[in-house]
Amino acid sequence: MTKYVALDPSAHRELKINTDALQAQGANERIVPVVISEFPKLVIEFPIVFTKHEETGRFVCVAVLGFDPKENLFWQNGVWTGIYTPLNVLRQPFFIGYDEGRSVICIDEQAACVTREQGSAMFDAQGGETAYLKDVKRMLSDLLAAERATKTFTETLVALDLLIPMPIEVTFGNGDKRSVKGFYTIDEKKLNSLESDKLVRLQRSGYLTPLHMIVASTGQFYRLIENKNKLISGNHI
Repeated sequence: MTKYVALDPSAHRELKINTDALQAQGANERIVPVVISEFPKLVIEFPIVFTKHEETGRFVCVAVLGFDPKENLFWQNGVWTGIYTPLNVLRQPFFIGYDEGRSVICIDEQAACVTREQGSAMFDAQGGETAYLKDVKRMLSDLLAAERATKTFTETLVALDLLIPMPIEVTFGNGDKRSVKGFYTIDEKKLNSLESDKLVRLQRSGYLTPLHMIVASTGQFYRLIENKNKLISGNHI
C-alpha cells in the first residue's frame, strides 16, 4: 500500500533506502512516464509512445514495458534485464509534492526499498542531509524540469495535430493474441507535409530529433514480442 508523506528529518532520520531494490519498484508497471531528455537512451530498448491520462485526458509520453496489465517484460526472475532504467523508476520511493504552492520532497514509507536495516541513509545523526539525499534531490529537480519540457513538447505535437492512434495487434509464438489500444504515435505523413514555417519552428525548438526517435522506437515492439515469447516458452529473457 502506497503511503506518501513529506520527507522529515525527525520522522525519517532512521530510515534507509536499499538502492539495490529500486528497480523492483517498476516490476509491475506495463508503462512508465518518460521525459524528452531520456529519449536517446530509451530508443535503443523501449517503444516510446503517447497515451491519455485516465483522469485529465491529456497526452503523456510513456515507455512501454509489456502487453498485459502489470506486466514488465524487462523485470524477470527478480532482475531488471534492461540496459537503461527510466528515471521515473529510479526516483522511487521519492516524488515531488506541493504544499500551499511550494514544492516538497515526499517519500512512500511503505515502498519495499525503504528499510531501517541496511541501505543509504537520508539523514545523518544531527538530522542533516546526506550526500545520497542531496543526489536524490538533484535528480528530482532535473526530472521536474524535464517533465515541464516534455509537457511543452507534447502540447506542441497536439497543436500541430501530429499524434495518431496506434492500435497494436500481436500474435505470440503459442498462438495467443493481444489487441492493445490507447497508444498514440507520430503521424509521419502529416509531419513530412508540414508547412516550412512549422518545420522551422520544430527545428528551432529542438523537437525534430526527438520526433524521429519516437518513430524509430516503435520498432522496439519487436523486442517486447521476443521477450514475451521467451517468457511464454519458459526461456530466460
